Amino acid sequence: MEALSGDARPIPPTSSLLRRVHHFWWVEDKSVLGGRRLSSQAFHPDDTGSVSIGLGCVLEEAGQPPQAMLTDHPGMGLTELRVEQLATVDNALSVAREPTDSEPWHGVILGVRRRPKAAQKAIEDCLADLGTLQMLVTP
Repeated sequence: MEALSGDARPIPPTSSLLRRVHHFWWVEDKSVLGGRRLSSQAFHPDDTGSVSIGLGCVLEEAGQPPQAMLTDHPGMGLTELRVEQLATVDNALSVAREPTDSEPWHGVILGVRRRPKAAQKAIEDCLADLGTLQMLVTP
């Protein structure tokens, strides 16, 4: 899996991919350790087929911790994946930079919605399972 980039700088395979998590995506599940897990909805793509994330490498370059993504989003949680983990879910997934004026660290996971609905749901489930294991801030 290759990390794409809107500018010339590559996104390192060990870079964190940080996803803000709404409290309603953190659901009860007695079958998992701790009794709670992320819903697959936490990684449901938008209308373009991408999932919005924060790029840890950009936050690090700016000297900011991952929690900086939550400054204007009280009550939200934060989970972390790594670029290299996407290939374990599906080789067609990639990452791109999409900085905005207010969020220079903004990026997207591409390729979640390029398949039948059942396959898309399986990818969302896998991403949610990884995210559950790597919660940085619980909503």
